[in-house]
Amino acid sequence: MTPDWWARGLTLAERLDLPDAPGVAGPDRRRFDLWLRDHPTAGEFAARLSALGLDQDGLAALLDEDPVRLAGRSERPQWAALVEEILAGVPDSPLLPAAGTAAEEDQELTWAEGFGAVVAPFTRWASARVAADPALLAAFEVRLGRTLIKLAARCLVLELNVARVSGRLTADTPARRFAEFIRIAAGREGLATLLAEYPVLARLLVRVAGNAADAYTEILRRWAGDRERIVAELLAGVDPGALVAVEVSAGDGHEGGRSVAILRCESGARVVYKPRPMAVHRHFTEVVHWLNALLPEPGLRPVAAVEGRGYGWSEFVPAEPCAAPDDLDLFYRRQGVLLALLYALDGTDIHYENLIAHGAHPVLIDVETLFHPVLKQDSDSDHDPAAQALYSSVHRVALLPRIYVTDAGVLDISGLGGDRGAVSPFDSVDWDAAGTDEMRLTRRPRVFRGSHNRPTLHGLDAVPEEFTGALLAGFRAGYDTIVAHREDLLARNGLLRRFAGAEVRVLARTTRWYVRILDESTHPDVMRDALDRDRLFDQLWLTGSPDAVRRALLPHETADLWAGDVPLFSARPAATELWHGPGRPVACLPETSLDRVIRKLRSLDRMDRYDQEWIIEAAMLTRGARPEHFVGPATLDQAPSATPDPDRLLAAARRVADQLVGTAYQGDGRTNWLGLEPLDGLHWEIQPLGAGLASGYCGPALFLAELATLTHTERYAELARQAVRPLPAILGALAEHPRHAALIGPGGFAGFGGMAYALSRLATLLDDPELLGWAEQAVHLTASAVTDGIDPGVYTGVAGGLAAMVAVHRITGFDAAWKTAGACADWLLARRARAGVGFAAGFPGGGGFADGSTGIGWALIRYAAAGGGVGYEEAGLAALRAGVATDPDPGGPSHCHGLTGAGIAAAEALGSVEDPTLRALVRRAVAAVADYGPLPNHSLCHGELGVLELLTAAADLGHPWASALRVRRAGALLASLDRSGPRCGTPEGIATPGLLAGLAGIGHGVLRLGFADKVPSASLLRSR
Repeated sequence: MTPDWWARGLTLAERLDLPDAPGVAGPDRRRFDLWLRDHPTAGEFAARLSALGLDQDGLAALLDEDPVRLAGRSERPQWAALVEEILAGVPDSPLLPAAGTAAEEDQELTWAEGFGAVVAPFTRWASARVAADPALLAAFEVRLGRTLIKLAARCLVLELNVARVSGRLTADTPARRFAEFIRIAAGREGLATLLAEYPVLARLLVRVAGNAADAYTEILRRWAGDRERIVAELLAGVDPGALVAVEVSAGDGHEGGRSVAILRCESGARVVYKPRPMAVHRHFTEVVHWLNALLPEPGLRPVAAVEGRGYGWSEFVPAEPCAAPDDLDLFYRRQGVLLALLYALDGTDIHYENLIAHGAHPVLIDVETLFHPVLKQDSDSDHDPAAQALYSSVHRVALLPRIYVTDAGVLDISGLGGDRGAVSPFDSVDWDAAGTDEMRLTRRPRVFRGSHNRPTLHGLDAVPEEFTGALLAGFRAGYDTIVAHREDLLARNGLLRRFAGAEVRVLARTTRWYVRILDESTHPDVMRDALDRDRLFDQLWLTGSPDAVRRALLPHETADLWAGDVPLFSARPAATELWHGPGRPVACLPETSLDRVIRKLRSLDRMDRYDQEWIIEAAMLTRGARPEHFVGPATLDQAPSATPDPDRLLAAARRVADQLVGTAYQGDGRTNWLGLEPLDGLHWEIQPLGAGLASGYCGPALFLAELATLTHTERYAELARQAVRPLPAILGALAEHPRHAALIGPGGFAGFGGMAYALSRLATLLDDPELLGWAEQAVHLTASAVTDGIDPGVYTGVAGGLAAMVAVHRITGFDAAWKTAGACADWLLARRARAGVGFAAGFPGGGGFADGSTGIGWALIRYAAAGGGVGYEEAGLAALRAGVATDPDPGGPSHCHGLTGAGIAAAEALGSVEDPTLRALVRRAVAAVADYGPLPNHSLCHGELGVLELLTAAADLGHPWASALRVRRAGALLASLDRSGPRCGTPEGIATPGLLAGLAGIGHGVLRLGFADKVPSASLLRSR
């Protein structure tokens, strides 16, 4: 090792603290350019450098500084001295696990054994610092070895491959060449060479090993000091015998590698060690006892604990099965009570690892995140009343389903979830050809092993969604009990104020995010120079909200990550300070979390409970695969038909509008809703509505404005204005970031085309010229989004942009809209020309309206009829005929993918062209819906109102019995709405606000039945 080998291991913060900073960078600015490219704008990069006390030249000079010069202006750090001390004790020729036997050459070394031999000097050094029974010490070494192997593995694999390709390994098999590499790397010279190449790895190995030794020693010392109290208070006074195991793997490391641990004694008795203050646990237990005394049925099971100074012990709660089926129902009723209590106390992070199913009891084993303060999210969410409502709701507790979906798998990580045997959606690092010199990293999904949070009966986990009723019943019981007796909590000397000085944990980001970046920070590219690892940790800056509180946390997050820890912050409910470690306030919140909880408790009422129950029910419906466009058998009420006269239809539309008004969240001049939105066609998620027409707030705004125009009701009009108020800021921001705009696309229902259409219609309905300016912005963004590689269809793609632009031009007369329509039409024809074999060959998606050739043909014919020209009409007819040939019926009688949408497209096209194939398609579609009967929901997309749109179009064409069928089904729909209310195109028909599947579309469709001449079809992007 050279005398300055350690210099590149100094962090950016350490280099900034040194005197005599380098002045000028050399000509090679490649490393600086990487930092620059990480930041979206020059302004953001300048802000980041300013926070570091640097300018661009200063950073470039630091990145270019020679290690010899850097070492010259710094003292050798303690970690470097320790590394050299450890290396001095490493033998030249280490003994490997398979060595010393006659069969040495024939035994294969596992990769973990091999890499363990390389890091063994650090494991032995740490072990020598721990005074413990040999068995406990051996277990400590095994666990620490695994941790250090994980730190070093990527660097070792790279060096292994370098040795292979450079010909330095000469053994005759891949496995023996691996062992040969390990003998080199585990010897003094080889290890010194490795650590000199990767000085960041060197400092991490010694830091993590030292922290592990200190944390383990602390556990043993505290056990010895508290043993008598633990036996008396947690083990019923029965001596458990000697300590035989310490399982320090029950949590993520914080504050120097400290983690939750389970201690086991000779008798089998176990206790749980928690390296954090336990006052909040004590006060939560007091609240549980209070609530149990008031509940009409058996209550929650508290967890006994012993408090130390800054740490504590709790009883070990084993997972136990339910004894009878009724216990499952009782378990979920108790789970509902627990959810109500955690909601009232602003609890969060109650995921699958924080609960134990102990028979019929859901036992909460970690309450450190009660009274969780509100940290700013992104700038839009902070001003979105629906986003704020969701963030403050029962959903924030994390007990309700939270579904993560990727191509790899689907997993619910919530307190109710954690499905055993599910394929994790998060790829894990693994190794191919492990234990050979061809070893390489790969990523693959893993099967989720599950936890102990789900109740079991006869060896099977309960299915949570089957107990939604019990969960809701328990929630209502807990909620109503808390409301009825809240003064017990709120009194000056009440239970709530006992929490005032208790330390609670504050989650600045998810633990999963920190763990992921710690994993990535073991890449060899960031182990050679600490500044490269600092650049990786700058993701903290790039992904966080730019508010003052989060920015104040950044240096402390970085410091914890450098120590190998998951960052940990804390607060006291009655104070505004955020703390990092003991005695170190680092930021200040605008209000105390105790004040926030007091305000929440005072505001709890029937309307809030209704809102929370919708979120609970919707969240439970997100579990399992539920097709987005499912059309099942008839399930609507078979009520006698009601006469669909305009007054009754208008009254029905008003009821739908009033439901939208009642479920709207308002604040800061904005209005928005929460909806149940599809993630991937099979899975759903609760979200604040976005800006799109199909499922965003443009849909409710359009319906409310239509109803306001017909009824002269100003409150509907004002709600519509408030709903679209965020659009100019969103459109302006996207105009500044064309790459982001391209991701949204020009689509008619989920893109800029739909936004432009909605704003144009709203400008007319509300007589608001300002909205026309916003619509023009959306038109320009639609044009910019028509690029290569995007979807050609109606819903998200170019055909939808085309149809929307034709409508916008008719409404507004914007030249830009007509030019954009032309660009969309030409793009579609060019796509057809490139395909070469038939029209549909160039357009995936089959014959459906939303994303197939039927919708594309409809859009082209609309453009041709508006003045686009004969060539577009011919292309449109070819596309429609191709759609007919593909038999668009996989979605049944649905607007989006099925025969209903194809029939509507054909019917509208027949208004401007005559074609027997299209007439036959309309007849076939009408016959199909006549045979099918009432659909399971009322929605525009795949419900009764989509069918009625088809019947209206067919009746206008003179279909012999479409008109009579329309009247009959409209009457049945009206009767169903009168009896049961609207049923949306969602799982179980739960209410959601959007246009195609939700309430806005149902209200709009009802208005169309009575006032088609005044309410143009939004599902066809009509202007009149």
